[in-house]
Amino acid sequence: MLTTFVAIHVLICLFMIGIILLQVSQQANIGSMFGGGASQTVFGSGTQTALGKATTVGAILFFCTCLLISFIIEKERSVIKHSAVIQEQIEEKVAPKDDASSPSAAPGLPDAAQEVPSPAPASPAPDAP
Repeated sequence: MLTTFVAIHVLICLFMIGIILLQVSQQANIGSMFGGGASQTVFGSGTQTALGKATTVGAILFFCTCLLISFIIEKERSVIKHSAVIQEQIEEKVAPKDDASSPSAAPGLPDAAQEVPSPAPASPAPDAP
């Protein structure tokens, strides 16, 4: 699904590049920006050509595909979804495993059947000559 939207997005990008390059510049020089084009408004002449309308439609489609792609990626890589899986894995590792040989023994404490190591001697060993 993501691949489909990325392919559509690339096609829209190429369409926008072509449409923008085909448009004719009405006010090419910098002097027209400061009063040279008195009959023009700030945003153009007011009537839009077919290329101008195609540019508007392409821009709207471009932004829509950008949003759709970002929502799809966010849904696939959601922290909430992954945190639930990680939480389950942590609970499995932390939960004590039941041992059939000593069901009543607490973890970390030695069993009565196991040998308890003898304490270390209180005095140090004699020095060798």
